[in-house]
Amino acid sequence: MQTAGQSTPLLLSLSQRPALPPDYTFALRLYLDSTRKLLTALGRWDETEVIERFKRAFDRKPAQIICLPDIEIGWVQVSQADGILHLNQLHLIEEYRNRGIGTHLIERLCDQARREGSTLMLNVIRGNPAISLYRRLGFRVVGGNEEKRSMRWDPDRARHGRCASARTRATPGGE
Repeated sequence: MQTAGQSTPLLLSLSQRPALPPDYTFALRLYLDSTRKLLTALGRWDETEVIERFKRAFDRKPAQIICLPDIEIGWVQVSQADGILHLNQLHLIEEYRNRGIGTHLIERLCDQARREGSTLMLNVIRGNPAISLYRRLGFRVVGGNEEKRSMRWDPDRARHGRCASARTRATPGGE
């Protein structure tokens, strides 16, 4: 099991590159694969609506393709406005989930938010197993609706979780 701060050979070979126009199809396919089961479980799967939502939300300029040396394994899209860093999307091919990649990427975003004094926000579909990862990293639920939960990580409140700084990890209490 990987512990905080350790890098495995897989993580060391991880890279990101800007999304290019031909990556749209890859991103859409992965988005549909990632959301179909979750939205179906909520009774909210409507492929036409999901594709329209993707078309409105996908922005190639901030999107990054997550790569290993010989394969593209996912994509991430992050935006920033008004002192808030927002993880808009993070999707990995199924066989690369639960291997520390998402944790690694989110920890890097937490580090960025901490350096900038920013809050890190994300929305996650209810029932997504990633919710437990986000909680473990110190995110807390701050809102939501029938389909999604809004979660927030604040550098000043990060008293627990792997995204907490060494100073705040040792502080008893937390949320």
